[in-house]
Amino acid sequence: AAPNMQEIMTKASKKALSGGLAGMGAQAINVLALMWMRTIMNYQYRYGGGLVETTKKLYAEGGIPRFYRGLAPGLIQAPVSRFGDTAANDGALAALEHTSLP
Repeated sequence: AAPNMQEIMTKASKKALSGGLAGMGAQAINVLALMWMRTIMNYQYRYGGGLVETTKKLYAEGGIPRFYRGLAPGLIQAPVSRFGDTAANDGALAALEHTSLP
């Protein structure tokens, strides 16, 4: 017998939560690993300059912590955003898996 709506929604919400949490964790790791590069690219976009030149300028402005300015907002915004889109996608796929949609 086909599952009823309650069973479908329960399964979809569990998949949405687990997928969302996985996406959230992956995005937090991404922010931590690549924040320094984003800082350099943002500086280059605004002021120009090459990679080595910009890196030296930023390091002179504040050492290693200079590359991680804005880390706290990045660790909040990016993972929450990733949770939302991953949860929505996984939830929708689980909710629709019992349909005849392609």
